[in-house]
Amino acid sequence: MEEKIKSLKEVHLEKMEQGKFDYDHFLKFLLTHRIPYKQRTLKRNTHISIENQPFKHIYFIESGVISCNRDKNIIGFLGAKNIVGLSNPYTNDNSFYTMKVLQPTTVYEFDRANMLTMLLGFQEGWLFLYANNHKKEEMLFNKTLLLQEVAEHRLLVLLKEVARLFGEYRDGILVIPNYFSKTLLANYANLSTKTFTTLCNEWTETGELVFDNESLAL
Repeated sequence: MEEKIKSLKEVHLEKMEQGKFDYDHFLKFLLTHRIPYKQRTLKRNTHISIENQPFKHIYFIESGVISCNRDKNIIGFLGAKNIVGLSNPYTNDNSFYTMKVLQPTTVYEFDRANMLTMLLGFQEGWLFLYANNHKKEEMLFNKTLLLQEVAEHRLLVLLKEVARLFGEYRDGILVIPNYFSKTLLANYANLSTKTFTTLCNEWTETGELVFDNESLAL
């Protein structure tokens, strides 16, 4: 299987480097081949997958926010132009992550079995799967590296990422949506709530950090 993917990568390397196997091209590929889907809005606090348990659907996120957890640790947050349900497509039907909806999330919902059957029948299908999994592996790898940094640097990098993806980062000021709680962000940065609060208080006092003009809920 690895040899097959390696061979396909060599053939389509230029297209991969040009982003021809990204979210938009992947979704267009599925819709062009008339793979059945539903457009849904997932409610807040909905669990759409639980690690090590079977799941039946694959979700292409149009808008919203989903937390990505492994062993009760926040690995990252997924928003628009991310895909849920393809973290382990080759070996079994169990989810590698637990995914929870933080804010109402609009998705394209595909039947997992139908999609994989179709994808594995096309050369491009293998590469779409590879590109998606590579992105997830990069997220996990980068989080692992970041956890080796000192607490202040680690938290600042993660807050900048959250602001850039889901809030605002303008004129040196980080604006974090208030649905990211202290507990959630402290877990993400691998910090105690006390340490998280101490660091954030310093930045809010200097005007560098704003939690959507509201206090964070515990």
